[in-house]
Amino acid sequence: ILQEQATANIYAQAGLQEGDRVYSNARESLSLRIPWMLINLGLAAIASSVVSLFEDTMSQLIVLASLKNIVAGIGGNTAIQTLTVVTRGMATGDFSFTSHWKAIAKETMVGLSLGVIIGGLAGVLTYFWKGDLLVSIILFVAMMLNSIVASFFGATVPLILKKWKWDPAVASGPLVTMATDIFGFLSFLGLAALVLKFMGH
Repeated sequence: ILQEQATANIYAQAGLQEGDRVYSNARESLSLRIPWMLINLGLAAIASSVVSLFEDTMSQLIVLASLKNIVAGIGGNTAIQTLTVVTRGMATGDFSFTSHWKAIAKETMVGLSLGVIIGGLAGVLTYFWKGDLLVSIILFVAMMLNSIVASFFGATVPLILKKWKWDPAVASGPLVTMATDIFGFLSFLGLAALVLKFMGH
């Protein structure tokens, strides 16, 4: 049972179905993988379009281009951690000891705490690295917001998919991580654009 749960979690993080094995023929593996790769392509295109909206902002603050991936990366990891805990809980019957809403609230609170701690550390390091207090504050706020959203998505998406009769172990990973990337870019670059506009740039 433990091995099956571990396999399900690993496959979920990669957006794979458990029927895709090393001994599967190439056509079968391709048919199982390509739908989610096409969905990922569409979501990645959306993420890229979000970034392109802020090209002028990044041209004014070049450092934003190198920092935006930190926001998205940490948010993605936070989402995967939450997603793994929730999908495992669904598989093992952990929700017989708590309600969905309590689990969502708890995971969101963990996300907030992680955002404050990791975002604060990233902000301090960025200040000593670049010497720009404003960028450091923007990074901190964006990471905190993205961590909250990542945890919320990671907790709610698998529960919603299960209610819709979709396999949350397969569908959740790609959807949650890409949604977190999009929100991360939007929050970080959007905050930077607002600050620059307020300052008259």
